[in-house]
Amino acid sequence: MNRPCIVYLPLCRLTFDMECAQSYFAKSKALLESMPIELLSPDQPLSSPEMLEEYVRNIRQKQPLLVLVQSVTFVDATFMACVANDLSCPIVLWGVREPAADGGRLRLNSLTGVYAAGNLLVSLGRKFKYIFGNPEEAELQAELAAEIEAVRVKALLRILKVGVFGHFPSGFYFSNLEDTELMRVIGPKLIRLELAAVAKKAQALGDEEIQVAINELKSRLAGTESLPAATLEQYGRIRTAYKKLAEEHGMGALATRCWPDCFTEWQSAVCTAISFVTDSGVVASCEADIGGAISMYIARQLTGSAPYFADPVALDEENNAIIYWHCGVAPCS
Repeated sequence: MNRPCIVYLPLCRLTFDMECAQSYFAKSKALLESMPIELLSPDQPLSSPEMLEEYVRNIRQKQPLLVLVQSVTFVDATFMACVANDLSCPIVLWGVREPAADGGRLRLNSLTGVYAAGNLLVSLGRKFKYIFGNPEEAELQAELAAEIEAVRVKALLRILKVGVFGHFPSGFYFSNLEDTELMRVIGPKLIRLELAAVAKKAQALGDEEIQVAINELKSRLAGTESLPAATLEQYGRIRTAYKKLAEEHGMGALATRCWPDCFTEWQSAVCTAISFVTDSGVVASCEADIGGAISMYIARQLTGSAPYFADPVALDEENNAIIYWHCGVAPCS
């Protein structure tokens, strides 16, 4: 899923300035080929609805994540009707700048074609995004990259497994999401386990297994030499148990109950353990907060780094700031 499949459909009518249109097409395709995507693109702009229909028919089985429709010149909405009927994936409309709007004959009239396509999509109830600019423009490149990254992460959510350990504490309604509704709307599957599964896995671990986690902690966290051996062992067991359960079930994210059970039954919080889980690549939220875990997963995918999950505890209006705090779940990174 690191290289999402994207379809580029450059549309034109031959009555416009085709030399200019070919130049825009070549630059646009070169830009897309430089991006981390699997690109599906014709060798030339598609100049009739029939050409477009044939091309779409041949690539439809590839199941693209996004179709990028560029009005290289003006085209009427019959072109867009072919795309809307045959491809169900998200649509981005791309308009390019008129080479010279000086009162003479329009050489491309791209923007009018984008408006026509957008009008049809609105009438059909299809959502779409719109970008405008030439392929060499940095702002256009950034907008296009953001759209592609969004559909990549959206596709990842469809295959994401979220481990939920225990039930959210009384009154923490914001932590809960319904399994079937979540699958229907954005896709993740919940794997629900009791918090006792963590304790059972932790107690069954051997000394060598937990020592790996303890050594990692000591190498990255100052002051561990002052901690009692029993505390370090408890950390090593909990950290390793979450890691193993995540691996066994293929979890990309987890949400675990902590307060008050871990304090009363384990005499320990899970903060440090799940902060290191998050740093290792499987994002972890506390209080069995499912939405929090999914938000963390999205943040990690979009940034490539570990997110920090915390509570807003104070407002500083003078400095236009919010103070966030939590017990200790911030990843070391």
